[in-house]
Amino acid sequence: VVHHIIGQQISTTAQATIWRRMNEALDEITVETICGTDINKLRRFGMTFKKAEYIKDFADRVQSGELNIEELNNKSDEEVIAELSALKGIGRWTAEMIMTFCIQRPDVMSYGDLAIHRGLRMLYHHRNV
Repeated sequence: VVHHIIGQQISTTAQATIWRRMNEALDEITVETICGTDINKLRRFGMTFKKAEYIKDFADRVQSGELNIEELNNKSDEEVIAELSALKGIGRWTAEMIMTFCIQRPDVMSYGDLAIHRGLRMLYHHRNV
């Protein structure tokens, strides 16, 4: 989830750089290490204040038990989207990416994904998809 929050609206290269810096500094990226890291330190890895705030909020909710990541596996797609979207900094697109890549639900189609729209336009030679 942290990886997906970092990657919002930035290039994959920038995302990889921030992720590498976090791994090097924290040794292991876990709920505990994030909860024990101050927002300003998270920002020094290259992310915005808002993203650092979103990541801290996510980790705090998991650590407190307010959000049970394992329980998401037992919920419907719409329930997962609703629960994740209730978190700061996570909208439908990020929730769908988390479902696809973290929860391993390959049947999730992110209709709002710009890369998918671009690919469909190229494939079908249409301007509007």
